[in-house]
Amino acid sequence: MENLEKVRRALLCMQRQSWEQGMAAQAAFDAGDCEDAVLLCREALYRSLPDGRMGMLYCDLNNAVDCCLYGEPFRRAAAYTGDPAFQDGVRRLERWITERAPRSPAGGLYHMLDAKTYWADSFDMAPPFLAMLGRYDDALRQLSLYWDALYLPESGLLGQIWDDGRGTFERRGAWGVGDGWAMVGILRVLLALPPEREAERALWLARLRGLVDAALRRRLPGGLFPNILDDPASFPEANFAQMLCYTVFRGAARGLFGAETVRRAADVRLAVLPNVDADGVVRNVCGAPSFDKPGVAPEAQAFHLMMEAAWRGLEGKE
Repeated sequence: MENLEKVRRALLCMQRQSWEQGMAAQAAFDAGDCEDAVLLCREALYRSLPDGRMGMLYCDLNNAVDCCLYGEPFRRAAAYTGDPAFQDGVRRLERWITERAPRSPAGGLYHMLDAKTYWADSFDMAPPFLAMLGRYDDALRQLSLYWDALYLPESGLLGQIWDDGRGTFERRGAWGVGDGWAMVGILRVLLALPPEREAERALWLARLRGLVDAALRRRLPGGLFPNILDDPASFPEANFAQMLCYTVFRGAARGLFGAETVRRAADVRLAVLPNVDADGVVRNVCGAPSFDKPGVAPEAQAFHLMMEAAWRGLEGKE
C-alpha cells in the first residue's frame, strides 16, 4: 500500500486537464479516498462554463465530451456529502451533452467542437454518462456509431480517429491508449445496462471480449504492448496494459470474463509493476501533453490506482 500512496501523491502533484481531473476523481473514489475525490470534484465545479461543461481549462475549451468523465464522480460526491451542488453539476452536464454538444446527422457525439471526428477515446466519455442517466438508447447509439467508424476488421482493433466529415480515417493506427479508453467505456456501459437490455449486453460483451483478445495477442516479449497495437515496432507502453487489466479485473468481478482471461491479465499486471519508480510515478507510458512519445501522464497514475483497486476487488483479494 505504500507504493500506492506514492502513486496517489504523484497524481495529485501533476498538472491536470479536464479528463485527467475526472480520472483522478474516479480513481480516488475507487481507491476509497472519498475526501480527496470530493475535493477534486469541487475544483471541477469551480472551473465550470455557462454551457454546462465542467473542469475546463483554457487549453480544453475546444473539447466537447471529456467533461462527461465528471458524471460518475459528481454523483458519488453528491451521495457522500449530500451537497446539492454536485447533483446540479450532473444536471448541467446532462443538458450540455444532450442538447448542446455537436452531433453528426446520425446523432453521434463529436469529440471536438471544431471537427467532425469520432475518437476511440470517445467511448469512455459520453456513453457511460448517458447510461448512468438511464439514457440507454443514446448511450448504445454512441457506441455503435463509434464502433462502425473505427473498427479495423483485419486486426480486430479500433483505429484512433475517424473524420466523419470527410468519411475517412484521420489516424488509422490502433493507438493502445485509445483502444484502452474504448475497453473501459464499453465495460462501464455494460455495467450500467439493466437486465432487460440483454440482447445489447450480449452484443457488446462479445465485442469487448474480442477487443481484449485481439490486444492480448499483441503483447511484446517484455510483457507490455506496442504504443500502436498494430505496429510492433512502436515503443513499449505501460498505460494501455493498465487499462486492459482494469477492464478485465473489474469485468471479471461481475462475471464478464473467465478465469483464463483473468490469468493472462494478471500476468500483464506483473509486467506493469516494475514501471512504477521510487517516487510513485508510472513510467514508460504515452506521455502528456502530446501523447506521442514515452513519458508520464496523470491518466496513467489514475489507471494504476484503478487497476490495483479492481485487482483487490476480485473474489479472494483483500
